[in-house]
Amino acid sequence: MKTSKIVLKIFSGTVSVLIVILLIFGVFTVGTIVYDFGYRIFAEESIDVVDGKDVSVQIVKGMTGKELAEILKEKGLIRQTLLFQVQYRISDFNGKIKPGLYTLNTTMTPETMIETLSTVVEE
Repeated sequence: MKTSKIVLKIFSGTVSVLIVILLIFGVFTVGTIVYDFGYRIFAEESIDVVDGKDVSVQIVKGMTGKELAEILKEKGLIRQTLLFQVQYRISDFNGKIKPGLYTLNTTMTPETMIETLSTVVEE
């Protein structure tokens, strides 16, 4: 009887330690993902650094941030739609996108694209 109680206590202690280790690992992993996303909101780089390509984008009146992000993703101008939606939402240009035909470049940052889509309309 005494031996089985000792084995049970060792097993119980081991399981407790493993649970704590898994919890610490999980918190670290989630924290890293959240930090990376938050950092990218304010420091996302362009798709291309050099020798970008021009891409035409048609913006229609009443387009939502999600629709805009999906178009830019399809055209290869942004990496992640959710990230762009957050960037657009917190920008000074939220709700100020103007309809029209725009030429954007893969060397433009998302911030620059948002500003361009809010101020310039090509003829």
